[in-house]
Amino acid sequence: MKTRKKSMQEYYFFAKHFVSVVVGKKKFEDYSSRFAFSEYVTVSDEAFALLLLENNYNRWIDMGKTGNWSYSDIHPLYTSGGNVKQTPRSKNVIEINPDNTLSNSGTKLSTPSTAKYQGWSNEGIKRFNSIFGLIEAERNTSSVIKFEEEFLVYSVTHQESNKKSKKKKNLVYKTCRHHLHSKGKSSLVSKYTNKPTESEESDSCEEDESSDDHDKQSVGYNIHAAKNS
Repeated sequence: MKTRKKSMQEYYFFAKHFVSVVVGKKKFEDYSSRFAFSEYVTVSDEAFALLLLENNYNRWIDMGKTGNWSYSDIHPLYTSGGNVKQTPRSKNVIEINPDNTLSNSGTKLSTPSTAKYQGWSNEGIKRFNSIFGLIEAERNTSSVIKFEEEFLVYSVTHQESNKKSKKKKNLVYKTCRHHLHSKGKSSLVSKYTNKPTESEESDSCEEDESSDDHDKQSVGYNIHAAKNS
């Protein structure tokens, strides 16, 4: 929250990559240049986005330094990763008696530290509630109202600049050099394409025309003979 007061560019980057994931990327793109920040981002949305960043920040920094984006020795702060106690779960405990019979010893709370789908730790939930309270108290202050106005202007400007940079330049395509239509090559074209050469097409047209003229003369002679008979 301190960042949005100091650097609009940094907070816009955070909102674009973290808040947008929480509220939906399509919604963020459509609304960020049309509405005030608080109209499409709830207090819990912003609080959860900040918690996500805080939870993984040190881990991601380490990945960036090592260049390995699939593994890090640094674990998340509030989620399962082997270094935090997760939210306790209740479970039934079955014990084996000395005579090899089974008995239910009751319900106990488990506190595993590496459970894959255990969720957020108690500290993580407390931290979320704390961030939620800070954002909620700040939403109606003059500083946040000013921030929302500046964020809207920045969003519009940023999206317009992106649209201009994405416009494709008119590309002039080069044509390959060839001799397909050169003299002496027409037979080669006919050989591999099964198309008649220009001279063959011309001869064919002349033959068709002479044939048509002969047919017309024959028809005319037959009509004339029929009238005189």
